[in-house]
Amino acid sequence: MPLKAYARHLVNILIIVSAKDLFDLAAKGNEQAKVGAEEVHDTLARSMYNVALMLDPELILIGGGISQRNDFVSPIQVKLDHYLKANGAGDLKIKIDRCEFLQNANLIGAAVNYQNTTD
Repeated sequence: MPLKAYARHLVNILIIVSAKDLFDLAAKGNEQAKVGAEEVHDTLARSMYNVALMLDPELILIGGGISQRNDFVSPIQVKLDHYLKANGAGDLKIKIDRCEFLQNANLIGAAVNYQNTTD
């Protein structure tokens, strides 16, 4: 389910048209949006936990438009660390960060790949 639809489902607020709206409302103190944002963070942390157990990455990068938010990664990192420790995998140290080029990371990567394959 796209994040926008998931956000609407979580907080049942029709004015949410994007994940940006959900997190903006949460930042302004809307209690339903806070619950929705918390659920998004938790879902991502649990997903990253499962990936961590299988692949043991040192770093997980988040891109896309949501990566523009300075307050997006930290709650996920806290939850991921909690899940790792609570389930006996606290020795895994995985850093979550934003892609250097944020929402443009995939476009820049595609352009570089194209340039490298056509030379």
